[in-house]
Formats: sequence, structure tokens, C-alpha cells
Amino acid sequence: MSLIEIIFRMWTKQKTRLLFLIFAVVIPASIIITLYWIINIVKDDIETYIENTGVDIVVKPQEDITLNYNGYSLAGDNGKIKYFSLESVKKVNDSKYKSKFLAVLPELTFNLVYNGKVIKIYGIQLDNITKMRLSLSGRLPMSIEEVVVGNNIASEQFINVGKKILLGGEEFLVSGILNPYGNTYDNAIIMDLKKANLLLNRYSSINKILIKMPYSAFEKGIYNEVIDELKSLFGKNFDVFLVNDDNIIKLNSIRNVIFFLHLVSVIIIIFSLLSISNYMMNSVKLRTKEIGILRSIGYKSRHIICLILVEIIFICVLGVVISFGLSSLLTFVIVKYFVGANFRFVFDIKEIMFFMLGIFSVSMISGLLPAKKAAETDPVNALNFF
Repeated sequence: MSLIEIIFRMWTKQKTRLLFLIFAVVIPASIIITLYWIINIVKDDIETYIENTGVDIVVKPQEDITLNYNGYSLAGDNGKIKYFSLESVKKVNDSKYKSKFLAVLPELTFNLVYNGKVIKIYGIQLDNITKMRLSLSGRLPMSIEEVVVGNNIASEQFINVGKKILLGGEEFLVSGILNPYGNTYDNAIIMDLKKANLLLNRYSSINKILIKMPYSAFEKGIYNEVIDELKSLFGKNFDVFLVNDDNIIKLNSIRNVIFFLHLVSVIIIIFSLLSISNYMMNSVKLRTKEIGILRSIGYKSRHIICLILVEIIFICVLGVVISFGLSSLLTFVIVKYFVGANFRFVFDIKEIMFFMLGIFSVSMISGLLPAKKAAETDPVNALNFF
């Protein structure tokens, strides 16, 4: 009888043990793959969002009171607001860094009293509002007669999407309500720049230019060069500074969480590999009597080791394939229904090969060491193992 026939007969007689060993690989491997998959999908989505949302550089006329600390603006609404022409935005196009700008947003911002409450008005060109990547219920304004309302204002004033409101004697349709931001947007109304000018009886005026840059530019320190260049383009009567945006703080916090999750993943991987190792070692030890029978009928140590090796390869290959299938299902359900992200494949070939190599290595070492020991045991002693 050939060695392959012996292996298949053993598997046929010991189906329960074989299934148990396969699941010993599948369960920990599925946990590792699923956790890694979810972490990387969430991390990629967050980093893409932060990168595309970017950090903000502000250009505005010098006011009576302007506070700056370490390049970050601490200025509020104190001092006399100064306006300048919308035509000034053309100076930004002279910047050698303009290809790195995600968006250039001319703004007209001012305070307005609405139903006894002081609110902030943001006047922004309609085609630029989409570049702000606002999170809201409803939709963005599609005409100058539509506005987006901050979450706090909507809650306090009982404003819903589709309701009409009066601002400065002008009627506006609420097209959307912002989700909570935790900043000035919560108490703000965003409208078209032309309409904001009309509320102030002005024409083509702005008091701020907001330049959005990718987060990577902030990390590389390019923003310092951009600020210096913009100062030279706009002159000494303008302040140019980096806004200490919430995205910077959020991304640092998120990275700390991801680092912790990766640490947890490493711990799970270690315990999973130990679990696989334990199952493999116990499986071979329990077969010492079978090994003794094979030795007694003439099979050599290398045949026994080859038998165990074939079995381990089969179990590992089948276990890894099932693990990827099960992990795909688990990741899809968790990402789609609990995380709210788009499911996608985030592995590369190197990571897959590294993962499979880890499973194979641990399984082979765990299985071959006791197999070698059992194969070298005297057949008489092996037959009396139980």
C-alpha cells in the first residue's frame, strides 16, 4: 500500500479529527484576517477623507486685533471687518504651489441676528460649496435662493429641510442641515456669495480666502513655504496663516487608535499561532500508536515525516482558503452594516504570502517535531503508548 493511500484511509477513518484540525486553523486565521481587513479599510477611508479635506490656510486683510501663535490663528471676530475685491483671488493663481491646492474658496463671513440669536453667515460661491465636503442631511444649495443650516440653529429654531426662512428680509429655502461639527459650522448658515453680498448691500466683496491643502503638505512642512509666498503675493496689509484645523487633531487621535488596534492584532496573532501549534502537537502525539504500527511493518522515519508533512500542507491550504472566504463574509457584514464603509480588497500579494508562510511555518514546526520524535521511538514502545 502506498503512502498516499495510507494517508487517505487515515483521513477517511478519522474525519472528526481532520475537521477539528482544519477548524483549529480556520478560526484563529479568520479572526486575524477579518481584524486586519477591517482596520485597513477604516484606516484608508479616514486617511483619504483627511487628505482630501486637507488643512486650511487663510488669507485676510489685517484687522484691528489679530492674534497668532506659532503660525496658528487665534483671531476671532474682534476688530473692524475689512473687505476686499473678489478679483484679488486671481493672485492665488500666481502661486507656484497652486497645483497642490485642493480648493480656493473666497468667503464673505459676517454675523447676523436671526430670531434673536446671533449666527454666522458664510457666503461662498455655489460651485465651491461642493469642494467643502460638507456632511449633511438633505442636499447642497443648487440656487442662490437656497441655504444650508447649521445643526444647532436647526435644532433650536425647529428648522427642517424644505422649510423657508427669512434672513435680512430675504426668503431662503433650506436645502440641507449640517451634521454636528463641534465648531462654528454648528451655528452658521451657508449661502451663495452673491446673496451674502446683497444682505450687506455690497457687490463682489469678500473678507477671507480659504485655501485647502492636502494633509500630506502639512506633514511635509510645505505649508510654511506656501504661507511665505502668499504673504509676498498679497502684501503687508494681509495676514496669511494656517488654521489649527480639527482634522489635524482628529488624524493624530485616529492614528493612536489604529496603533492600539494593530497592537491588539499582534497579540491575537501570537495567541492564534500558539493555538494552532498546540492543536498540531496534540494531534501528532495522539497518533503515536499509528506511527508505531507503520514503523513495525517497515516504514522508515522519513516516510512517517512525509506522511505528517502532506497532512499539514493539506490542512493549512484548506484552512487558509476557508479562512479567506469566511473573513470576506464577516468583513463585508461588519463594514457594510456596522462601520458604514465600502467593502473592498485591501491585501497585496506580499501580505498574503507572509500570512500563509506564518501559518505553514508554525503548523509544520508544531507537527514535525513530535512526529520526528514519535518516528524515532521504538515501535514496541509506540504500540504501548495508550
